[in-house]
Amino acid sequence: MAVRPDSFAVLRSVTVPALVLVGSEDTLSLPVEAEAMAAAIPGAALVRVPDSGHLTAMERPEEVTAALRELVRRARE
Repeated sequence: MAVRPDSFAVLRSVTVPALVLVGSEDTLSLPVEAEAMAAAIPGAALVRVPDSGHLTAMERPEEVTAALRELVRRARE
């Protein structure tokens, strides 16, 4: 992953409902990076899951499920 080219600019072309979800304690995919990704995607939702790290879906499944349900709801609008 370290040697792949940066594709951050591609995020600006996303035209579908998007969710950027990050654990507040994630040290591999930093919350500040998730914030930048969400800011680059038009209309993206950013969810910071408290007290979780990189395995957010396993650590806080209820919060992740709620965020995904909201994404699906938004997609159906």
